[in-house]
This record gives sequence, structure tokens and C-alpha cells, in this order.
Amino acid sequence: MKLERYTLKAQEALQQAQSIARRNDHQQVDLEHLLGALLEQTDGIVLPVLEKIGVNLDLLRARLDEALRRIPKVQGGEPYLGQRLAKALDAAEDLADRNKDEYVSTEHLLAAIAADSQGAGDALR
Repeated sequence: MKLERYTLKAQEALQQAQSIARRNDHQQVDLEHLLGALLEQTDGIVLPVLEKIGVNLDLLRARLDEALRRIPKVQGGEPYLGQRLAKALDAAEDLADRNKDEYVSTEHLLAAIAADSQGAGDALR
């Protein structure tokens, strides 16, 4: 992962995902944290995109909160990058490459999350 290749909003979302994991005493930063961070970006593109396609944001947030509660809590230590998140970041970079986009944006991150078959992906579906 080359952070300089990510847009400012995507970088902010990754930092916020780490903060969400830390706040919840989670050992690793994963897709649920990233989705939560994207939903917190009130000035970003993710919320308008989700609204435009008819996503019930209250229901999505409730499902995401439920998924976050299922993650085991661990005291101490700095959260590390989870395997699912690492794979999603690779997928987002691949998507940007296929679209000939110079930068990985929050839209690429959202598409990668939606492709996941677990918690965050389930919440989006």
C-alpha cells in the first residue's frame, strides 16, 4: 500500500478507521472500521453515493454497529492492519488501475468493502 497514491479523503478514512478500532479496543483495523470512517465523512462522496442508490443509512449504521460489537476486544497495543482490510486495499488499488485512475479514492474503497463477504460487506448489501 502506497499512501501517497491515496486521495486525501481516503487517507483520512484510513486514519479514522484506526481511531475507531482503537476506541473500540479492537486488535486489528478491518473493513468495519473503514466503513464506519467513510460514513463519518459528512463532506465526502460516500454518503451522497449511498443515498443516491437508495441505501437506508440508519439501517446500515445499525448493522455496522452490530458487526463492530461482534469483534473481540483486546486491551493494550496499537491496532494493526487486518487481513481483510489489506486485501480490500489491494482490490481498491486494482480497481483504480483498471479505471486508469491516478489515485485511490473513497469510491474505490467503498467498492472494495462492498465486495467483501463478511461484516461490512454484509451490512452494505
